[in-house]
Amino acid sequence: MKFPLFKQSDGKPSASFTMMMIGFIICSLWLLASVVESIAGIPIREFNAAEAMAYFTPLAMLYFGRRWTAEMGQNAANSLIAAVKGGETNSVTPPAPDDESEESEKPAEK
Repeated sequence: MKFPLFKQSDGKPSASFTMMMIGFIICSLWLLASVVESIAGIPIREFNAAEAMAYFTPLAMLYFGRRWTAEMGQNAANSLIAAVKGGETNSVTPPAPDDESEESEKPAEK
């Protein structure tokens, strides 16, 4: 049995994105339902932002942490492939010094 998953921005199904979206929907429904004291005789607890964040924050951290590590892994893999092939890597190289700045540091000749 395959569980249906939400697709993230790149079009791939993601369990962590699905969990985060379900958590967001639950917190949103709790906030909307807490406007009234009860629905069909079922009492509804008052919305508590601390409890909602305690529930939602780990789910969001799971999703965004997984995306960050996947992106860093892809960048590292691309850098390694480029280094093996002899191409340039993604590293930042400092700019070359200007000729004018070197002249201004030298003492004036008489």
